[in-house]
Amino acid sequence: ENETFKVYELNYESRPFMNFTMKIYGLLFMPKGKEKENVPAVIFLPGGGGTKESRAHIAGFIAEQGYAVLIIDQRGIGETGGYYLPLEQDYKVSVKGNEPTQHLSVFDVLKAFDVLRNIKGIDKDNIAVSGESMGGRYAIISGAIDNRIKGVIGISTSGMHVKDENQPYTPYLKSIDPDHYAEKISPRYLVMIHSTNDTLIKIRSAEDTLKIA
Repeated sequence: ENETFKVYELNYESRPFMNFTMKIYGLLFMPKGKEKENVPAVIFLPGGGGTKESRAHIAGFIAEQGYAVLIIDQRGIGETGGYYLPLEQDYKVSVKGNEPTQHLSVFDVLKAFDVLRNIKGIDKDNIAVSGESMGGRYAIISGAIDNRIKGVIGISTSGMHVKDENQPYTPYLKSIDPDHYAEKISPRYLVMIHSTNDTLIKIRSAEDTLKIA
């Protein structure tokens, strides 16, 4: 803890990947001086390969503004570990009738929302979700699925712009494409923050997704 917030270690069980159990690990930042009131909260999802510790400074900054923040290690990353498959392998898993890791990663966010709603001191009706890059994709999809989520903040993220082709893999790709979900967030807010010189995800790509919303 410091002068403005306390940090708690947190974990929760999520859906298994096939027969492999899954526990998600996170850090919960709670602002000080607000113990007698319920505070709004943000679920923060780091980009691919980013751990909760590597983005703790972002969570700390948000907590200093008076918000609770739950930042998690997503599947295959950090303390959570476990399986996280490349898209080609993940598609093959779904073809066999199993839940792919992409879908499970969205479920992890929805479960995090339920966990936050049951923590004392959290305003359960005022929880948003934010994510960077890959985490931003999951933030948009989860925000569209559960309309109790207050809003979505995407950072350096975009949809995948999957074309509506008559290919066997198209339904799988559309199911994980934020473009397929973005309009469902309205009338809640979708805010997108992007660097003009991002070399991985171009700003034009993010603008295309925002136009859909």
